Amino acid sequence: MHETDTLKEGDIVEGKYIIEAVSHVNFDASEYRLYLKDVDNDKEYLAYSKDPYPYKSIIKVKGSIYDFRKATNEGEYNPQKYYKSIGILHGISITKAEVVKKPNVFYKYIGNLREKLTNTYESLDDKKHSGIYTAMIIGERSALDNDVKDIYTSAGIAHILAISGLHLALIGMSFYRFLRKRGLSYAISAYVSSLFLIMYVIFCGNSMSVRRAAIMMIIYLISEYLNRDYDLINSISIASLIILMDNPYAVTNSGFQLSFSCVIAIGIVAPIIINSLELKKKMLPSMLVTSATITLINLPIIAYNYFYVPTYSILVNFLVIPMMSFIMTGMIAGGLSGLVSVPLGMYMIGISHYGLDICEYLASLSLRLPFSRILFGRPSTGSILVYYIIMMAFIYLLYSKNNISAKHKLYLVLIIPCLSLLLFNRQRCNTYMTMLDVSQGQCIYVNTKNNHIMIDCGSSDVDNVGQKRIVPYLLSNRIDSVDYLFITHCDADHTNALEDLIFSIDIKHVVLSSYIVDDPKTASITNLLKSHNIDIIYWDEYTSLKKDDLFITSFYPLSDSASNEIKDNNELSLCLNITIPGINLIVTGDIGFEAEEYICKEKNVYADKPSDTIRILQVAHHGSRYSSSADFLSFIQADKAFISCGRNNRYGHPSPDTISRLEGFGIEHLCTVDTGQITVIRDKKR
Repeated sequence: MHETDTLKEGDIVEGKYIIEAVSHVNFDASEYRLYLKDVDNDKEYLAYSKDPYPYKSIIKVKGSIYDFRKATNEGEYNPQKYYKSIGILHGISITKAEVVKKPNVFYKYIGNLREKLTNTYESLDDKKHSGIYTAMIIGERSALDNDVKDIYTSAGIAHILAISGLHLALIGMSFYRFLRKRGLSYAISAYVSSLFLIMYVIFCGNSMSVRRAAIMMIIYLISEYLNRDYDLINSISIASLIILMDNPYAVTNSGFQLSFSCVIAIGIVAPIIINSLELKKKMLPSMLVTSATITLINLPIIAYNYFYVPTYSILVNFLVIPMMSFIMTGMIAGGLSGLVSVPLGMYMIGISHYGLDICEYLASLSLRLPFSRILFGRPSTGSILVYYIIMMAFIYLLYSKNNISAKHKLYLVLIIPCLSLLLFNRQRCNTYMTMLDVSQGQCIYVNTKNNHIMIDCGSSDVDNVGQKRIVPYLLSNRIDSVDYLFITHCDADHTNALEDLIFSIDIKHVVLSSYIVDDPKTASITNLLKSHNIDIIYWDEYTSLKKDDLFITSFYPLSDSASNEIKDNNELSLCLNITIPGINLIVTGDIGFEAEEYICKEKNVYADKPSDTIRILQVAHHGSRYSSSADFLSFIQADKAFISCGRNNRYGHPSPDTISRLEGFGIEHLCTVDTGQITVIRDKKR
């Protein structure tokens, strides 16, 4: 990892690059993800190509630099942070590329073997199972079935789908013991096994967890050769030092964190607890303690990155992990024998097929049980530090104090799970509103002590915006239900995340305008809601909702004018006046000048704003030049204006004319393009 970086987005680069890794972007699509290393300065880049250039070949590339996107919403995946953690600062948009040097015989053989083994697994089993085989043995995850991935992740056993330290230890130790049983010396067995591990790391893509496991395994083999005791703490310290010397930012990588925390849990913490409770000779209790220890050590990392923890993951892992040696053996034996004979390979891989079916069944069963997951939200860094400090203190007491009675040791152990209460996300306050950055679309969330309100949920230029931006925001703030979802109108940029929300959180009521345009888009929305038994409420003008400290009233469309004369979807957007303590939000959807003219004619649209309340205008239609007229802005008298739109969008939003009008009225304006997510928090002192 090189600290000095003078490149910026848009710079043209031309040079020679080594292909460090090649993977499918999507198994069914003809696009490949390339990891490139500059032959002159060893800097690494990401690129995409329609051509699968050979692994370790050198290609001459001409293209332009692009920066990875930063996360602009709470909870959102951060590509810039992730790629930095694996040593990549920029991507290259390739305009021209050609191979100037083919890989040597060794790397060519590795690439061919990967391809042959992938094809073999596809011929041995169905698509779902072969995708798991290639992920677990080769490290190629593009063929993983999304449903399988979701089930394993939700149940807390997704780690078995990746090449981890567990897998490498099984493979490395099996190979080492095989050589020893053949009568080879410690030195030759250790040396050959180390070479085998290095080749396997190269073969399966050189991921961080695999490198960690390989380093620790090689240290173990060296200790065997030297006839010295293997020290786990020294081994894991050396492995982490080697990885961090190459790239200090690796410490921010969740894979790095989980990989090392699992080793600490299994090799250090669990043995202390087992010895303290005198369970060393009791296999089942020891296995349960180990499984529970892994969960508790990983809990802050999992909560920080995934926001919830599977309730029954301890039990599921307890049942699944002992099967992994048989499943892995079947995969390896089936793959290798399948290279020679497909029928023999199918026979050998049968144990893996049915073993994985059992794993999936157990995972699915755990998800059907009551309270199958605990939502933590994203814990603060401070609470994570306190959690680990207190846990370390308890573990130290168990380790060092021999005069503690067995009963008191048990109490100490039982207190440790209670530390998880420290990790629950404490919301910044009970009253706030957020305009999410969904690019060219809109989504607003309003929170009070007992109410969760959302307005719109869509984007026209972010695929799967619900799963990528909206749901992570909600879950990271420990929100898994919305009381009322108001849909201003049924255009896709305001609604296309609805299905993702329905499958991820509990939506109790959806509010539509009584004057909504009756078209296929509206029918699709209402049919979706009805199919999931979600209550649909239709609001006329001046319909209101009063709950505790929340007050919402609609002020447009108007029955005596707009409904008869306006048929445009945007111009019939449901407009809302939302008041929570300290904040008054005016929602206008995508209305334009025509609708604004009707609103300005109404005398009783707005009550006087309390002196201690800030009035915020959601600028209509993403800042279009045909919205937010001077008369309307004069009528609204907003203190601030928020605009939701996408960077470099084809509509030119926000329009300079609209910005000029806002500034003319002295209205401070913020745009998600510039700020990302915009949050207004009630000042508790007021």
